[in-house]
Amino acid sequence: MKKKQRELLKEMAAHIFAWALYFIYENAAVFLIYPKRVFLVSSCFYFLLNAIFFYGNYQLILIVGVDKFKYLKRIIIVVCLCIIYLNTNYALMILIRDISLPTSMFTASIREFTILRIFRFLYIISISYTYWLIKDKLKMERNLLSAEKSRYLEIQKTAEMEKEKIKSELNYLRLQINPHFLFNTLSLIYTEVIKYSEKASESIMLLSNILRNILANPDSDGKVWLKDEIEHITNLIKIHQLRFDKKMSIQLSIPEDELSADKKIIPFILITLVENAFKHGDLLDKQHATVIDLSIKDEQLFFTLHNKKKSNNLLRPGFGIGMKNIEQRLGLAYSNKHSLKIIDNTNFYSVILRIPLNHDELYNN
Repeated sequence: MKKKQRELLKEMAAHIFAWALYFIYENAAVFLIYPKRVFLVSSCFYFLLNAIFFYGNYQLILIVGVDKFKYLKRIIIVVCLCIIYLNTNYALMILIRDISLPTSMFTASIREFTILRIFRFLYIISISYTYWLIKDKLKMERNLLSAEKSRYLEIQKTAEMEKEKIKSELNYLRLQINPHFLFNTLSLIYTEVIKYSEKASESIMLLSNILRNILANPDSDGKVWLKDEIEHITNLIKIHQLRFDKKMSIQLSIPEDELSADKKIIPFILITLVENAFKHGDLLDKQHATVIDLSIKDEQLFFTLHNKKKSNNLLRPGFGIGMKNIEQRLGLAYSNKHSLKIIDNTNFYSVILRIPLNHDELYNN
C-alpha cells in the first residue's frame, strides 16, 4: 500500500512539474514578443481550466475503453467537451473582466473568441489523447514484460521440477538392486528364523514390508497411495517398538476412514518427518509421549507430529538439509498451496503440515 502511495505521489509531482514548465514556457514566449501582455494571475485561471479539461477528457477516454462504438463515442465526447469548454471559457473571461483583473485573453468579438478557443481546445485535447496513448502503450509494455517474466519463471520452475524428477528417478534406480532377489532372500530367512524366534521373524517381515514400500514405483505424477504411506509409518513404528521391547511412548492417531481413503501424495514426506522424530526425539519418556496425528478434511491432509527432544540432542548434519529438501519438494509438487509450520523449542519439536489432495498434476507439461 505504501509503495502505491509513493508511486501516486511521484506521478502527481511529475504532473505538477510538467504543468509548471508549460506555464513558464507559454508566458515566457509571450513576454519575449509582447512584454506588456503577460498577466500571471489571470493566466493561472485559464491554465487551471485547461488542466480540468485535459484530465476530464483523459478520464472519459478510460471510461469508453475498447467499447464497440468507441470512436463514435469519442467524437461525441469531444464535441460536447468543446461546447462546455467554450461556455466556461467565456464565463471565465467575463468574470475576470468584471473583477477588473488584467488579462490579455479578453476579446469583444464572438467570432474571434470562438476561433481562438476552439484552436486552444483542440490543442489541449490533442495533448490529452497523446498522454493517454503514451500511458496505454507503457501499460501494454508492462503487461507484456510481466507476462514474459511469469513465463520465464514458469519455465524455470518446470525445469527445476524436471530436474527433481530426474534426480528422484536416478535415486530410485540406485535402490533397485534386484529387489526380487532381496525379497526372496528375506522370505527364506523369515522361514528359517520363525522356527526359533517369533520376535526376530516379525522384525524380518516388517523390514520386508518397509523395503517394499521404499522400492515402490510412484505413478506418472510422482505420487503414491496415501494408505501405503500410512502403512509405511505403522511398520516403522512397529519395528522400532520391537527394537526397544515395546517401551516407546507413541500415540498414533489415524482414523479408519483415512486408512481406506483413495488419495495420493508425493512419497517420503510423512515418513521422513517420522524418522526425524526417531532420530532426534526422546521416545522413551512416558510423561511426554510422541504424538502423531493424521486426518483428512475438505480434501486436505492434516499431519501433526509432536515429540520431546533428547536431553543431549545435537542435530546431525543432514537434519537441516532433509527439512529443506522436504520444503522444496512440497513447493514444487503443490505450487505452494500447502503449509508447513515447524515449532522448534528448547525441549520439544513440532511439525504441522497441510497438503491439498485435489491437486491433480505434480508436473506441468
